[in-house]
Amino acid sequence: MLEIRRLRHDRDESSSTNSSSGDVDIDEERLGWISNVPYESQHDEITAFRTPGTCEWPLRRSEFAGWELSKESAILWLQGSVGTGKTFLASRVVDHMRNKATGSVGSEGIAFFYCGHARQRV
Repeated sequence: MLEIRRLRHDRDESSSTNSSSGDVDIDEERLGWISNVPYESQHDEITAFRTPGTCEWPLRRSEFAGWELSKESAILWLQGSVGTGKTFLASRVVDHMRNKATGSVGSEGIAFFYCGHARQRV
C-alpha cells in the first residue's frame, strides 16, 4: 500500500512572495523533528533505478487528473502486489508534482514517504 498526499492551503500573497532561504532552513529543521528518515536520499535512489521513460501511464489516467486538479487536500492511492512497481510509479508521481510546484508560488505542499518492510525501522 502506498499513499501520496497533496496538501493545499491558502496563504496571503505577501507571505508567499516574501519567503527567504531562512524559511527553507526552518522547514528542514521541522521535518527533522518529525522523522530522521532520509526520505530525500531514498527518493533519489529509487529514481536512479527507475528506467527512463517508464512510469508515465498513471499521469495520463483520468483518476490522476482528477486528483491533481482537486481544490482540496487529496490522497492518491496506488495499490498492488509486492514487486509490481508501485514504488517506481510513486517516484514518478513525486517528480511530476515537484516539477509542477517549482513554477508555482508556494500554494502547495507535497508530502511523500516510502515504506518498505526490508528497511530497518528507526
